Amino acid sequence: MPTDNLLAQFRADQVDQSELELLLSTHFGHSAGISPQEIHYSRSGAQVALVLTYSRDGELTGIQAGPDMQAEDVAAIADKVNTSLLAPGDAQIGQLVLFAHLQTTGRFQYRDVFQLLPMPPDAPQAPFGIGQHPLLLQYNVIGSTDWQISMLRRTRIGREIELLCVALTNMIRGGIGTTARYHWSLITSSDPGDWRSEFCQEAYTWPGANGIAPAYTPAGEIADIARIPASKYYTQRGISLGQTLGLPDSFEQLLDTYFACSRDDRDRFLRASFWFQYAQRVGMISHSGAFTALVSAVEALLPPPAGVTTCPQCTRPLGIGPTKRFVDFVEDHAPGLVAAQRRKLYALRSALSHGDALLHSDRYGWSGGMTGTSVSEWADQFAMWQVVRLVLVNWLLRRRDR
Repeated sequence: MPTDNLLAQFRADQVDQSELELLLSTHFGHSAGISPQEIHYSRSGAQVALVLTYSRDGELTGIQAGPDMQAEDVAAIADKVNTSLLAPGDAQIGQLVLFAHLQTTGRFQYRDVFQLLPMPPDAPQAPFGIGQHPLLLQYNVIGSTDWQISMLRRTRIGREIELLCVALTNMIRGGIGTTARYHWSLITSSDPGDWRSEFCQEAYTWPGANGIAPAYTPAGEIADIARIPASKYYTQRGISLGQTLGLPDSFEQLLDTYFACSRDDRDRFLRASFWFQYAQRVGMISHSGAFTALVSAVEALLPPPAGVTTCPQCTRPLGIGPTKRFVDFVEDHAPGLVAAQRRKLYALRSALSHGDALLHSDRYGWSGGMTGTSVSEWADQFAMWQVVRLVLVNWLLRRRDR
């Protein structure tokens, strides 16, 4: 077989990279990671049939034939690319359960892309006013003749919309995810003497649960989710009694802007959204970890430094340092904090990430009591959450004018 680059024959620039990788894996049955930049595909017990090479950023840059590559393989893979990846399949409605701090009583639909709505009547509900309240995300997916590719698309698109909802709303925290996690859980009864613990898997399901729906659930008598002016929505504090899930009145505009962005900008925003969601999740365990993740969310959006030069003696970069770049970026996208506060926040993150500090609540928990240090740290955390949210929203809005 010739060793010419097969990128063009496999239409790599026209298909989703993860879908092509799955197709190759199922075709050959075996893959091995030789290095972060090189993956080999082969049949069981045979020599290498295909070599994929990647950039340092994980982008596919080359597909070379190996010694076991056959002419019929090239034809078969090219045909599968056309029929399974490029040919339009049937429309499917994927379903994913998200969770929010507040109960969802209304419905929101964004074009034909997705809708949010309350759970079906037979689905479990949180017994508290403020807790992990489930809501249903339904979204449009173009399926494939290959069921594995269809499942991958549902997972990828559902995760993308989940991250957008987490980043652009105040109360939605996202779903449980696909990783099986177990926790020691309290099993109660009417008699406290019979209470016990069990090691249970984290999950949410109900009798009619399914990852695919035949169509979007009709709105019926479900009213629209309440809309709140964005200027008030993103600056409001606390939760009031009887409050239900609301959305900013700029939600559609933000979504329109995101889907009109370049691929690079969408990737950057999703990375920032991931760190923002991670900060929420790890915050239940460590405020220090959450603080660090929030700064990472901002850093994911920072433009690369322009015209960086290095010192000829020590080779260190010259010019604006990371703290100044962070401070300037935050001031530009979320003005309000004085420069000293912005520098303080970044300096604290640097100390936390390098092991030089630990927040008061992580060192002492509740036993530390109410102290000046704990009050100051709570104020810093609240400011950071609000600043990062505004940075995410304003960064995305500015893409609209580009």
